[in-house]
Amino acid sequence: MGQLETLLAERWISIDRLKRGPSNHKAFLTSEGKKIVKARKKDFDFLFLMKNKDSYVFTSDREPNQMLRRETITMNVNKVMDAVSEGLPSKPNITSHSFRIGYINQMGDEERQNRISTIKG
Repeated sequence: MGQLETLLAERWISIDRLKRGPSNHKAFLTSEGKKIVKARKKDFDFLFLMKNKDSYVFTSDREPNQMLRRETITMNVNKVMDAVSEGLPSKPNITSHSFRIGYINQMGDEERQNRISTIKG
């Protein structure tokens, strides 16, 4: 939560780079990121009411002082993506991995084509 407070107040967050490079690095919000944060202000305010500065954002109901494991988050994201897939006409098999490496690129290509058509049209 402390990092989230810094992100909202200062528009940057400290990133630990354990594998290479400087041990500490700042990542800044883009203009799009700033818009998203502004639009979700009520959600962030609610989080700050519910958690203290040393808390994790995503925690288990059974262990509120422990962060969720990456596998748990991935499993939950995949459940949501499966439900979204069921609502699409072609019912594609979308997972967090396939979405990251393929489907997101396809969506970007389609969006670019739509923009080009709109500009030409």
